Amino acid sequence: LKLTGLDVVFTDCDNVFLRDPFQPGISLGDLIRSQKYDYLYLCELAKRPPDGYKAPGDGGNTGFFYAGSRKPVHMQALFAEVISVGRIKIKERGSGADQPIF
Repeated sequence: LKLTGLDVVFTDCDNVFLRDPFQPGISLGDLIRSQKYDYLYLCELAKRPPDGYKAPGDGGNTGFFYAGSRKPVHMQALFAEVISVGRIKIKERGSGADQPIF
């Protein structure tokens, strides 16, 4: 982000898109193009949320997120904090996948 100025969409290799997630009319593409958001993430939910659902903002699925490049210092600080907390959790609980640690 900081070096290239590019926006990034990160997805685990086991995610499958049935159609283009960036095309107009698809919520992810529309949210990114609106340039209102610097960070978008997939909620970790057991089932589809009801229409109008508002995420509490206290977590997300690390297997899918978008990070915008408009505020690279803020994004870098966010990722540095996530890594720092992850290291603390690993030290407290031992090693493991990211989901059980957070």
